[in-house]
Amino acid sequence: MPAGKRPRVMFVTSDHVKQALERWAEDEDKTVSSLLDELIKEVLVQKGYLEPPKKLLSQSHHKN
Repeated sequence: MPAGKRPRVMFVTSDHVKQALERWAEDEDKTVSSLLDELIKEVLVQKGYLEPPKKLLSQSHHKN
């Protein structure tokens, strides 16, 4: 696969689900694709199919 290209996955849904996803993505200032990518990753981590992301160094320090 060429550099910068990510695999694509297509799914079929109803019009009302598509419209709801578009509204939600707009509210989050994201594309539907990026919103779904985040949701799917979260579920895959919860189900044990993906390792949780490593915390950033800045997140591991306590603020005073």
